[in-house]
Amino acid sequence: MNAAYASALTLHSWVRWLLVLVAALACVRSGYALVRKRHYAQSDVRLARGFTGFLHLQLVLGILLYVVLSPVVRTALADPGAAMASAPLRFFLIEHQVAALVAIGIGHLGLHRARRATQDRQRHRCILWGAGGCLVMIVIAIPWPFLPYGRALFRF
Repeated sequence: MNAAYASALTLHSWVRWLLVLVAALACVRSGYALVRKRHYAQSDVRLARGFTGFLHLQLVLGILLYVVLSPVVRTALADPGAAMASAPLRFFLIEHQVAALVAIGIGHLGLHRARRATQDRQRHRCILWGAGGCLVMIVIAIPWPFLPYGRALFRF
């Protein structure tokens, strides 16, 4: 395995878990704030920025892997017809990317709407739905070890 590919894949794997953690934290904080009728605090703004940062980092790493480094994608692109018949190749050629792009879109939409909202309750609701929807799509995009195309949950 190429060293650049292995490094990028390891980083992509670990950033995924940081993104899951930050998205879950944003959901919990916003859900709690909605129930307790709390205002949208500076700590909520920092959490949203952290969520955005990890989202962008994961996107950049994913694009680097997909376009430049991944031998799996290169193999799939060599014969797309055969790749569609193979669950692992199809997953890494199409399914993983579509789920990841939908996750990023949902996350950004929620964050964008939260920034534009005029009331704290609206902001928390937008963060909850954006981070929650993003989290669901990330879970769908993960190559879980028990699936035919599964990979290790933590790379070293």
